[in-house]
Amino acid sequence: MDIFQNLLNKARQSYGQIDKNVFKGVLPGGASISSSVAPMVRSVSQSPIYKTIRDKVAIPVLDRGMEAGIVPAKEGMFARFLSGTSQPIKRIPADTRAAEALLNKKLTQPVTVNPLRIDAKKSLNNWIKASNTVSRQNEMYNIHGIGAPATQEQIKQVDVLNQKVDDYVKQLGLRHRHDLFTSTTEEEIKERQKDYTPSNYVVNYMTTMPQGLGLNKKQADLLTKGLVNTLGRYKVQDGQTSGERYDFNSYNVGTPLFAPGSMVGGVLGEPEESRKLADKVLSYADKFGFIQPGAGYPVEFKFR
Repeated sequence: MDIFQNLLNKARQSYGQIDKNVFKGVLPGGASISSSVAPMVRSVSQSPIYKTIRDKVAIPVLDRGMEAGIVPAKEGMFARFLSGTSQPIKRIPADTRAAEALLNKKLTQPVTVNPLRIDAKKSLNNWIKASNTVSRQNEMYNIHGIGAPATQEQIKQVDVLNQKVDDYVKQLGLRHRHDLFTSTTEEEIKERQKDYTPSNYVVNYMTTMPQGLGLNKKQADLLTKGLVNTLGRYKVQDGQTSGERYDFNSYNVGTPLFAPGSMVGGVLGEPEESRKLADKVLSYADKFGFIQPGAGYPVEFKFR
């Protein structure tokens, strides 16, 4: 059982035993989550004492634990949400910092693309353009009687370009010229690096992580764990997260699923069992008043 599912099981058990843990078993209904228990627990969860202990003691301890790497970011940030706190998280969890540093490194380090592939692609595009021009010109003349047929010089140019592409394909050891349409890892990284600056950028996990970065499994897992499952899609402006909020949309249904600055990745990629368990835990937290629609907290990380 992974850490996240273990956290969910413990949270569910804690809610199920909450009358024992908080009220020493004196509430009616034993350890069940009954309608008589919920209002009493809700009064505690909304009390100034609980909120003070939560925000002044528990949350700072949890944040330091994530920063030190003792508590994984995915589990810690979800637990933070379950507490109902609205205090911003400013300490960067260790795995989030490591993942963001890896992403930044991949998008800033120099990448060399095989110059033969660059020339081959140019020649392929030139051949396609010249071939299409000859075909259209002959079609207009032969079918519609417009203009003049392609000249021998034009046809010769197409043949020369065609042979040039074939020569590149052989030099590059490709099976077919169509392979030139498939980008290499270096070309994909180069494309990703366009318009990227370390202090101002937008990450969209749907299209940019971790695909196309030439990562090994360990690195890909780190990006998924530290960024996809904690920040999801996010924006960095002037070196820090901008407008980022962890509000767990599977619960906060009033928020558009992919709203800017909206956290949706807490159970992204998790097994169905974990997703269902997370929804169950969220319903308990709601019933006991720890969270309600609109719950969540700002994510204020300074990366640079």
